[in-house]
Amino acid sequence: MDMRALLARIDPLAAPARRRVLADTARALAGSPELTTLLAELDAVPGLPRGWAATMAVIAADDTHIRRGIGTADLRVAGQLMVHCARHGLHFDVLTAALPTAPLAWRHTLYRVVRATGATAWAEALLPSVRARFGDHEAAAVLAACEADTVTALLPELDFAVPNLAALARRHPAVVLTHLRRRLTEAGDAGRNAVWTRFGPALARLVEHDTGQVVDLLAHLGPPTGLPA
Repeated sequence: MDMRALLARIDPLAAPARRRVLADTARALAGSPELTTLLAELDAVPGLPRGWAATMAVIAADDTHIRRGIGTADLRVAGQLMVHCARHGLHFDVLTAALPTAPLAWRHTLYRVVRATGATAWAEALLPSVRARFGDHEAAAVLAACEADTVTALLPELDFAVPNLAALARRHPAVVLTHLRRRLTEAGDAGRNAVWTRFGPALARLVEHDTGQVVDLLAHLGPPTGLPA
């Protein structure tokens, strides 16, 4: 089956039926030169056809197409394939090889996938090289997906750069709560307002984790000018 025949078959179909045809075709042609040609034809057409090629490659376990597609500038397709690879622990070598010269948008797509899929092993492996090459802000973008010990060690250095403290507190509430207490103690009366303002977005998650500790912090190290918003 070539692209023209496939498109003629799926064009009149509703989305669920279209997905079934794509899946059935991928399974039927898995491992064949015919599938390789079909995927290449679809991939050459931006938009839906390129996305269908990625979907069919995943279903057919076509690693050649997946490895090539991970690095594409089409971020929708790259992200789709990254999610598949992160969930199944596949092709991390391709990602690490592409990372040093990848554009910012591609890198942020990777970091978002790592966080969303909870790819802890990937986060642990990525963070040192990302920090060395791209700095603290990009390293902080993968921190939430790391192990608790790593977050404990690096949060004092990276807390200023964490893009979403609420997300970090959702995954590592005990670590963030301990860190907040340390920051408040170090800040003294003059600096506590700034600390509470910075960590305000994380408070709801911290209260869910340990209401008593948060109440204790507010009682003994609370902001002099009122509760954080």
